[in-house]
Amino acid sequence: MKKTITTLLLVFSVLSTHAQQRWQQLPFNIEVNSGEQDWMPFATYIEADSTMYISGNFTDVNNVPCNVIRVFDNGGYDFMPYNPYHSIRCMAWYHGKLYAGGNGLSYWDGSTWNLIDSSFNTMVANLDSYDGKLLVTGVLDDLTGHNCWKVATWNDTIWEDVHEVNSLLSDCNYDAVNSVALYKDQLYLGGRFYEFRPNGDTLMNMIRFDGTKWTDVGSMYVQYQSEVRCLQVWKDTLYVSGQFTEARGGPGNSIAAWDGNQWSRLGAGLYMEHGVVEDMQVFNDELYACGIFKEVNGFMPPGQTPEDILGYAKWNGQQWCTMGTMSDNIIFRMGSTKNDLYVMGGFTHINNSPMKNIARWIGGNYTDTCSVAQEPTGISTLHEDAYAPQMYPNPSAGKFTLELASRPSSPLKFTMRSLTGSVVFETDIRQSTQIVDAGKQAGGLYFVTLSSADKRYTFKMVIR
Repeated sequence: MKKTITTLLLVFSVLSTHAQQRWQQLPFNIEVNSGEQDWMPFATYIEADSTMYISGNFTDVNNVPCNVIRVFDNGGYDFMPYNPYHSIRCMAWYHGKLYAGGNGLSYWDGSTWNLIDSSFNTMVANLDSYDGKLLVTGVLDDLTGHNCWKVATWNDTIWEDVHEVNSLLSDCNYDAVNSVALYKDQLYLGGRFYEFRPNGDTLMNMIRFDGTKWTDVGSMYVQYQSEVRCLQVWKDTLYVSGQFTEARGGPGNSIAAWDGNQWSRLGAGLYMEHGVVEDMQVFNDELYACGIFKEVNGFMPPGQTPEDILGYAKWNGQQWCTMGTMSDNIIFRMGSTKNDLYVMGGFTHINNSPMKNIARWIGGNYTDTCSVAQEPTGISTLHEDAYAPQMYPNPSAGKFTLELASRPSSPLKFTMRSLTGSVVFETDIRQSTQIVDAGKQAGGLYFVTLSSADKRYTFKMVIR
């Protein structure tokens, strides 16, 4: 009996140790700029030299002046010479040089850092390539010399607008472009912006250039103060993550898929009230997502308490899986080399084990909970067509016609909300064609939800 107990204890000990070793602390002691808050590490993998670059608003690593760490495919690393010009949020390879963006723009020529420009008011959020030029997004007024520019290209000599998009993003204090993607030969921009055009069109949080003009993307009409944080192309689909929910008109809970024509949901998504999916990363042919959330596909994994921040899950195209990863703070970014996956953020512990700021996944194929989405493909269309509702005229003065393909078997709830989410008008829809009079409402954009027990439709309504 004693031998059996000893064996069981030994097995339990091995399993516990294995569970604790799913993440590995990298040997980096990072010092943050004094007084800085937005210092989270960022990661960029450069195919040209098979290297992942970790950057951020830090000043030294392991007591060595450094603000860029190079991590190689074999797991090794070194520290690049210190960039003295500005903090570094993003990096990209362009014309044989390594560009770095943050509170300015500079490049590494192989031996030294060279400054293009820097300013306290500048914040370069993304660097990419587009049309043979370096695509730069962020707060670019001082950098480009143009007021209120959020998007620009650089060709080593001059700054240029991108298809006149800056004339659309006119709110200098509110508008932000967080992510870019080239999908099906069209340029997509995702971020935080709401623009009401004179012709009644709206551009909200996500737009695309179709070759001739900028347009809204499939009615990405989510609540005011929501935003798109990340765009990721995977398996001929554009995945979009950020801060939005189905309940408030979004195409999913913090994450959704766009096929070029319509939105689809990924099961019940990744949910927490006021939660957000900050970043996505494709690794080993699976889509990983991180941020602040507690429910994965509508469930809390076993062992998770209401206080735990899950913040990390993966999607294989058919199901969501959790990986036994709970942190004490947000997992802000992910990065990968060809062999390893990394997470970065403001955490000091993962699974109650000390793990600060940057960690490497060493858990192999481990998962602790997987749940299949309701549809076999794992992607379901958000808006059903049983009633195919139409509203006209739109814009209107507050009185309009709602037309359905068939008469509802039970009343549909018609709810009209302002940009702040306040309900300004409600009524029941009982006929296939019904005139709705919302009364006198202030001019502007409203969100209309038409719902029953098992169906929901969301529209934009403009009141003049």
